[in-house]
Amino acid sequence: MATNEPDAKQTNANQELFDATMRETRETLAEWGEEPSRIIGKWTLLSFIIASAMLVGVYFVSTIATPQFTTAIPNILGEPHLQDVVRVFFRNMLVLALHAFVCVAGFMAMRALPEQVKYKSGIDRWVHEHASPFAMVFVSAATAFSIVTQIWILGHGVADIAYTLRLSNWELMLTVLPHALLELTAVFLPLAAFLLASRSHDWHKLLAATIVTVSVAVPTIIVAAFMEAYLWPVTLQNLHF
Repeated sequence: MATNEPDAKQTNANQELFDATMRETRETLAEWGEEPSRIIGKWTLLSFIIASAMLVGVYFVSTIATPQFTTAIPNILGEPHLQDVVRVFFRNMLVLALHAFVCVAGFMAMRALPEQVKYKSGIDRWVHEHASPFAMVFVSAATAFSIVTQIWILGHGVADIAYTLRLSNWELMLTVLPHALLELTAVFLPLAAFLLASRSHDWHKLLAATIVTVSVAVPTIIVAAFMEAYLWPVTLQNLHF
């Protein structure tokens, strides 16, 4: 039986890319393991800046929003429950998953697709040669849309909760800072890693960055979820009554 040569070449290309990806990821993790605080520190600083800018945007939106009475307020009149922690945790995990996808998409667009060009021909080759910029534009636009949407929704939420609890917007913002800065810095870690990698064109390091940033972010999100569910209502109760 004759061997299908194009299929064989594609299989070899996929295997070569997989082997190279695993090797580069292991080497990157080993390199970062020698000075993890420096690497994670860079990501954390940039992520903190993004989180702070987002909170400034939330406050600005809250000042221009028309506040309305809402029942969607923290449980300040009763005992907090573990289900509150779970709800907050999964909400933030969805955002973290989106930003982790940015890292993976960046790797696929800027590392995987160009590597396979030499194995392609015709229109398939043209697609692989030109897909990377379009993919990056889509990922960037989706990320920007997500952040702007979150700022808009959270800003209106701040206005409504502050109005309902008879607090000023800045008073409410001060109460959310401890857990908000912690959770937002955590969920933006993959995005920060992506931005730093894109600046130095270290696209081959993005899978390792995804692994490390998610591993750091998840326990941080858990801590922030407990703070939001158990400590934030107490703070609001002391201010409201």
